[in-house]
Amino acid sequence: MQGTVLCGINNFFTVAAGGIRYECRLKGKILAIEEQEYNPLAAGDEVDFDVISENPPKGLIRARLPRHNAFVRFNRKLSKPQTLAANFDILAAVTSVDEPPFRPRFLDRVFVSAPDGCERWIICNKTDFPLTEEITGRLNGFEKIGIRLFPISVRDGKGLTALREAMEHHRVLFVGQSGVGKSSLLNALRPDASQRVAAVSEKYNRGCHTTNFSLLFPGEEGLPELIDSPGIREIEVYGIEPADLHFHYPDFAPFAAACSVNGCRHLSEPGCAVRKAAEEGALDDDRYFSYLNLYDQLERRSRSYR
Repeated sequence: MQGTVLCGINNFFTVAAGGIRYECRLKGKILAIEEQEYNPLAAGDEVDFDVISENPPKGLIRARLPRHNAFVRFNRKLSKPQTLAANFDILAAVTSVDEPPFRPRFLDRVFVSAPDGCERWIICNKTDFPLTEEITGRLNGFEKIGIRLFPISVRDGKGLTALREAMEHHRVLFVGQSGVGKSSLLNALRPDASQRVAAVSEKYNRGCHTTNFSLLFPGEEGLPELIDSPGIREIEVYGIEPADLHFHYPDFAPFAAACSVNGCRHLSEPGCAVRKAAEEGALDDDRYFSYLNLYDQLERRSRSYR
C-alpha cells in the first residue's frame, strides 16, 4: 500500500492510508536512500508499506517515495541533515512581536532553507503588542522580496479568518521558535489538534513533539492540512555553499550587479555595491549582517570537512 507519514518516534511511524492509521516500522530498519540522514522519514513523506495486521492496524515500511520538496536543517550533534517535513505547499514561519522578542535573523535562515517552489509566509503573532519601527521595517522588507505577511493575534482572534481562507486546499508547514504561540495557533486553526496530540502521546507513552519529529494533521472535514514542527532554537542551514549564499538574498541582486569584483561574495571586497548599500541605508543593514553571520558559519563548517 501507499500512505502518508503523520509522525515518527524512535523508528515507529504513524502512516495514514485509506482512512486508517497504521503503526509501522521500517522493514529491515534501514531505508535505501542516497545519503546518511538523521531521520529517513518525516511528516508528509509518502511511503510504500506492507500491511501485517488489520486489527490493530500495523505495517512494515518498504520504501520512501520521491519527495516533491523537504525542509532540511543541519543537525550539529550528529553532523547529518535532519528533515523536519516533506511535500508541503507553503512554508509558514511563525514569529511574534514580543514575548519572545521578534528575531528577524531566525526568519532569514528559515527562508534561506526554504525549498524551491513553495510559497513563503510570515505569520506574525501577538500583534496586540505594539509594533516598533524596527519590526515594521523588517517585515516590510520581507514583503518586498515576495514573502506574504499575516499579522495575527491568537489571543483576540485578529487575522485568523484571513489566514484560514488562505490555507484552504494547501498543506502548510509551521516553523517557529519556542514561545511564539505556534501551539496556540494550531489549536485555534485545528480544534482537534490538542486531542490528537494527546492520543498519539498516550499510545506510545511519550510525546510526538520531540526535537526530532513533526506531526501532520490531514485535511479532514474542511479543516486546513497542517504540519506542526517542534519549537526550534536555531536553524543551521544545510546544502548551500558559502559562495552561493547571496543567491538566497534576492534583495541583494539590484546592488550586486554594480559590484566591481566579478563573483563578489559581498564580504570585504573593494567596490562591493551590496556592502555600500547597507552602509548608506539603501539595504537593511541588519539583513546584511545576518548574511555575513550565516556566511561565516557555512564557511567554518565547509573548512571542517575539507
